[in-house]
Amino acid sequence: VGIDVGVSKLTAYASDGSLKTFELSIGQEYKSQLSHLTQQMGWKRRIGNPQNYNSDGTIKSGKLTWNYSKAYLRLRDKFKELNYKITQKRKHHINHIVKELLSMGNNFYVENLDYSKMQEKKPLEEKSDGSGYKSRKNYGESLLYASPAMVIATLQENYRTKTLNLLNCQPLILNSHKLIT
Repeated sequence: VGIDVGVSKLTAYASDGSLKTFELSIGQEYKSQLSHLTQQMGWKRRIGNPQNYNSDGTIKSGKLTWNYSKAYLRLRDKFKELNYKITQKRKHHINHIVKELLSMGNNFYVENLDYSKMQEKKPLEEKSDGSGYKSRKNYGESLLYASPAMVIATLQENYRTKTLNLLNCQPLILNSHKLIT
């Protein structure tokens, strides 16, 4: 079974010719709730600790003591609970995907990709026409909700416990109808 793990989708191609595509992104429906909770926590933290902030809004340096209000602690607990829900939902979804993959075969070929590199910001580059700079955005948030590395890790756990062959391959680049390895 050949597995192509993308940023938000996973495609598996079995030797019998069957092709399955799985959506990896899960939990994005909670994105606005998480950002709202983070914003509220920031407000409560600033209100309760004005001595820890400079006049321009940045946090002072050095050792600081933080006082957390009951409202802040309730918001923090909601934030933790929401993250826990997302994590459990993602684990369940990934286990379902791995179960489907295991039903397709015993030999797996997976591209060897470094997902932490995909999360890093790109270096600052000027546009070719000189009208500004190219976007430095990368796949950090997409990888947060999709977690493709977790699919591979779960598959590797199953590899250790069962009789499976998991082979890491070098990424293939399709360039003008030539396959380069």
